[in-house]
This record gives sequence, C-alpha cells and structure tokens, in this order.
Amino acid sequence: MSIDQLESSAYYGAPRQLFLFTMGNKSWGYCPSESVHTYLSVPYQPEVIEMDAIAQSLSEGSPTINITIHSGAEICQQFVAYQPTMPMRVRGYRYHEWDTDSEYAVELIGEVVSAAFDENERTCTLLVRMMASYLERNIPWPVYQKQCNRAVYSAGCGVNKEAYKVETDIQTVLGG
Repeated sequence: MSIDQLESSAYYGAPRQLFLFTMGNKSWGYCPSESVHTYLSVPYQPEVIEMDAIAQSLSEGSPTINITIHSGAEICQQFVAYQPTMPMRVRGYRYHEWDTDSEYAVELIGEVVSAAFDENERTCTLLVRMMASYLERNIPWPVYQKQCNRAVYSAGCGVNKEAYKVETDIQTVLGG
C-alpha cells in the first residue's frame, strides 16, 4: 500500500519519523522507537525525539521548527560549549510501520541555527530554519518583450561573439 493511501486512512496508518543530522562528514541518525532502524544504510539510533507540527504560512518571516531531544544525545553535545563552526543540517523522513512498499517521504529539510537546554526536563530544543527560508530573496520576474531578455553574448543569449567580430587597424587618434 502506498504512503498516500496509508495517510488518507484513519485505520491503516502507523506513521513513524527518522531524523538525520549532518555536519561536514559526520552524521547522526535518530528515531523515536525502541530499536535501531536502518534506512539507506544509515542506522537510526532509538532516542526520545519529537518535532513540532509543520505549519504552512505566507508570512514574511523565516519558517522555523523546534526539534526536542534528550539532552544526553550525542547531537546535543555539539552545542554544549558553543555553536558548532560548521553548519548542521537536518533531514526528517516519515514512513509507516506496516507499509509493505517501504515508502519514505521527506518531511523536513533544514539547518539547525540554535540550541536551548532545559536542565529540569533534561531536554535540548534545536531551532531549525527550514530550507524554504533560503528562497526568500527577491528575484525580479523576467519581462516579456519583443527584444531578448538576455545580455548580448551571455551564456543564455546564444549569439556567437566570434561570428560578429570585426578586426581593424587604428589609423588616426583625434583629440589626444
């Protein structure tokens, strides 16, 4: 049964999540279960981890989401003394426990921007900026006109500069 069919049913679905954190050539995989889960040859270690619900919004601000994990997890140790020097990326997958097709859906792609520790609860809350925030740059729309929108001789123009090249010799310079 496909993941779409499982998620449209109130009875068949048993959704589970996987979280893959990467920083440079290091990676950490976590899953909120009682046993190790392997996906794409990556072992996801059992850990108390949960993610806030993803909200779709047309607001101007950067979309962020919180991931809460036990503060003893190795990923949290990267933030104990200071912020890591390299960017830490996170990818969240969703699958269904009883899915015979073993389909996985990417639920989250983002970058961890900060961490907050709660000593009483023994948790670490990671603030993740979703990759959609990188698309916030204002890029002008192309203007449709009779003339070409490309700069002459640019890669997108297609006009061969050599075909219009004219060689000449300078005979006289005036006003110098």
